[in-house]
Amino acid sequence: MRISLSYCCLNSARGRRFLPPRSRWPVERVAVALKQSVSTEWDDDGNVTGYGLTLREIARAFAVGGQRVYTWCAFDALFFPALIDRTANVVSRCAATGVPVSLTVTPTAIQDVAPMRAAMSG
Repeated sequence: MRISLSYCCLNSARGRRFLPPRSRWPVERVAVALKQSVSTEWDDDGNVTGYGLTLREIARAFAVGGQRVYTWCAFDALFFPALIDRTANVVSRCAATGVPVSLTVTPTAIQDVAPMRAAMSG
């Protein structure tokens, strides 16, 4: 379910409102699942704005096809491209030094890491 909802978040950022094409769940079932999940972010109008990926501006920007969304943690930025089968450009800052970090994450590889010695920690 997380993959599908994240896909919805990406498309919501483009101003589209729909369930992913592969979803066979009725809208009512999706709504119940979202309301029960503590991970779902909502706006004041009751729209989902985040579930793994978020429209809320936070530390890690994640651009797919020119559309900017945000990831809740560094690990999300590394595995979502494989889940959605799209390449993403990621921009963040080192938590310890504040130095900007950027990289390209494809569904199968991490590329163009800058600075080259950047590392992820948990």
